[in-house]
Amino acid sequence: RGSEAAPLLYMIIYAAATAVAIPGSILTLAGGAMFGVLWGTIYTTVAANVGANAAFGVARFLGRDGVRKLAGSRLEALDRATRDYGFRGLLTLRLIPAVPFNALNFGAGLTAMSWPTYAGATAIGIFPGTVVYTMFADALLAGSQEASREALLRILVSGALLVLLSFLPTLARRLGIFLPGSRSSANAALDSDDTGNRGAP
Repeated sequence: RGSEAAPLLYMIIYAAATAVAIPGSILTLAGGAMFGVLWGTIYTTVAANVGANAAFGVARFLGRDGVRKLAGSRLEALDRATRDYGFRGLLTLRLIPAVPFNALNFGAGLTAMSWPTYAGATAIGIFPGTVVYTMFADALLAGSQEASREALLRILVSGALLVLLSFLPTLARRLGIFLPGSRSSANAALDSDDTGNRGAP
């Protein structure tokens, strides 16, 4: 945590990894362990958004045929979600931890969604997961360094938040905050073998 160059190096590596579809969940946890909750969240959020927007741009450049292999059958479901619900559709998918982050980055670039809409929904949608994963990593590090009741409590709280995060879209749908039909779109988006890149960016 003491190197001045570490934050910049971390963000460059994270953004580059995201842009080329390398799973970032491990890097998110590493950011929490290295920089703590506050700065880990800030650095990861900035890097994840830069990488996600770069992937969106790459998809637009390569075109539908060039990225179809990565996104697969989820393209049609994503097309429907963004066409019918736009910002809310992408935001809801971003909030579902099990939806593959990288596939969504590239897939969204192949839809008619505007770049500002994508960037806004991505920035808001990935933030809760980033905070929770960063908190969890920081709590684990604290627990390994000090066997105190406070450290254990932090691990339990952050672990509980990880579980609750999975139910956030369902709760929002029940409250009528996001699109009511998000379950079908989410299920289609889950039709992937990208198991190493689910949850936080």
